[in-house]
Parts: sequence; structure tokens; C-alpha cells
Amino acid sequence: MPTIFLTGATGYIGGHTLQLITTQHPEWNIITLLRTGTQAKIIRKQFPGIQTVVGSLEDLDVVAKCAAEADVVLQLASSHLDSSTSMISSMARTPGKHKTLIQLSSLSTLQNAPNGYGKPSDIIYNDLNQPTFIARIPAHSPEHSILSAGKQSGVSTAIVCPGLIYGMGKGPVRKRATTVPELIEAILKRGRGFVVGEGRNPHHQRTSSPTNTNTDSTASLANFYFLASPSPLISMHDLTQGIVSIAMSHNAITLPSHTIEHLPPKHATQIHPWAPMLWGSNCVGRSDRLHDLGWRAQGPCLADALEEMVDFEVELLAGRDEETSCAWRPNVGVRREEIVACF
Repeated sequence: MPTIFLTGATGYIGGHTLQLITTQHPEWNIITLLRTGTQAKIIRKQFPGIQTVVGSLEDLDVVAKCAAEADVVLQLASSHLDSSTSMISSMARTPGKHKTLIQLSSLSTLQNAPNGYGKPSDIIYNDLNQPTFIARIPAHSPEHSILSAGKQSGVSTAIVCPGLIYGMGKGPVRKRATTVPELIEAILKRGRGFVVGEGRNPHHQRTSSPTNTNTDSTASLANFYFLASPSPLISMHDLTQGIVSIAMSHNAITLPSHTIEHLPPKHATQIHPWAPMLWGSNCVGRSDRLHDLGWRAQGPCLADALEEMVDFEVELLAGRDEETSCAWRPNVGVRREEIVACF
């Protein structure tokens, strides 16, 4: 029976993944790292069978001890070089079965706009072509050092880079991602749709859990993996039109989709400081390496999930779920790594 050490359980991806694992494998031993006792109580209430440890990624002794007890570490919190390398070192020193660490990267790692924000790019990432794929990762990113530490220590280490993430999270705390929900919120507040530049920059329409919960396959993990489906792409302009149409059906806005504004990147930053990158960049790729491990995208495409997401944002702005809203709603003023972890 494997032991899993999971970080980021209160986050959107971490909470969703924890729900998935406990549903599919209730017999597994799971250890989670929580910042506060209050968060630990919330997690234990929904997942009474798991072990909670109070601490942060800064507590290297704590994370090292938890990692030493685990067969697989799912580092789904923010990218934190010191904690990840500490986990890898601890796993390498622990005798027993083969150890694996899976580090979640962010969409921003691979976002690009070589032709300008709002314009399509011909860059298509393929995680089977590792040299080209890795070359796209900024040299200063912690992912390079984490992979290097894994190779030197003999711990199987994988970096998972998701595409556009959307839909309602199933974890107990954070229920929404960032890119699409923030766009919906901005459109509802402005009362009309908008795009950055031409709005022709595409994204994948489907993704799913960033982890493969079959521990038998983790021993073969190495290097980078891109998480995306072969489904048709959707441009930000088409996405905005869909949001506007649904919002109008709820009388949340009154201006029709043909009034969509095309905002220069500089003006878009008045709505959100990262608007050009969030809503004006490209990120398209192929998950060939993950497919070889048996992974397949699941769940509804973005177009089919959009109505539930718009409904949720309308409810939030109406103040009908204040307690939950305050608990997990992203704040533009929080640290960059905290926002990136929610993409």
C-alpha cells in the first residue's frame, strides 16, 4: 500500500487531486502539509482518513521527514526550490522502494507571445521532444534545478506543466482557478466583453488532473510533461463571446458579444496587472510522453464547462457565498507564486 505526501491540499489543483486520489484509492496512505491548524481541520473534515501535518514549505525539516515516509511526493503547492530539493534528498537517503517526486509547474512557464499579445503563435510544445521542450523553460526557473537534483540522487522526478485549467474544483477550500474565472469576473464587473489585442491567441479546450494516480507507472517518470488534450483549440475572442452570451442569458450584462472591446495590452493591465500574459498569450502543446504512460484527458471541454463557471461568478458577485468567497478567492495583491499555483 503506497504512501503519498501531497502539498497544496487547500489549493485548486491540490484539493482537486486529493479528492480524486481518495476516491479512486481510499486504501492509500496520504500525508498532507497544511499551513495552519484551521486548514488541517478543514482537510480532515472532508478526508478523515488522511494524516495532516502543520507547516509550510519553508520548514525544510518537516517536509523532509514527510517525504522520507512517502513512496510518491506530489508537490502541488507553489514551486519552491529549497523544499523540493530537500524532499528529494530525504527520499534518496531513505532505503526501500523506488521513490518519485512530481512537481507541478504553471501555465506561465510555457506561455508565449512572440508575435505580440492577442496574436496566434506557431509554437507547439511536444513533451516527447525534451531538448526543445526544456529549452523553452526560462533558465532561472526552479524546475531545472529540481530535475537536476532528482537525476543526481536517483529519485524519479517529473515536472508537469498544465495547459489552461478551468472548471469547478472539488477540493474543500479553493474552488476556482485563475485565468478563466478572473476573465469572467472582469467581464461581469465591466458589463461587457473584452480581449487583449486581437484576441486570436489560442488555448486547449480540455485538461484534467495533473497527476497519474497509478503508482506502478511513476517509476518510469522523468523530465517534463505537458498536460493538454488533442481537442480543438479555442481563441480568447471565442471564449469571451461564450462568456458574454451566458452572462446575457442571466441578465448579468446587457451589451451583446459584438461589442467586445479590443484593448491594447497597456490598457488591459488596468483591469489586471497580468492581463497581457493571462489573456493575451499562447500555450499550445502535445502530451505525447504522458499519453505513452496511459494518460488521457477527461472531463468536459471548456465550452461545456463555461456555463457553470459563469453561474458561479455571478453568485459570488451577488454576495450569496461570502464565507466561501473570502476563504479562497484569489487576490491580485498576493505573492506571485501563490497566484501561479492556482493557474
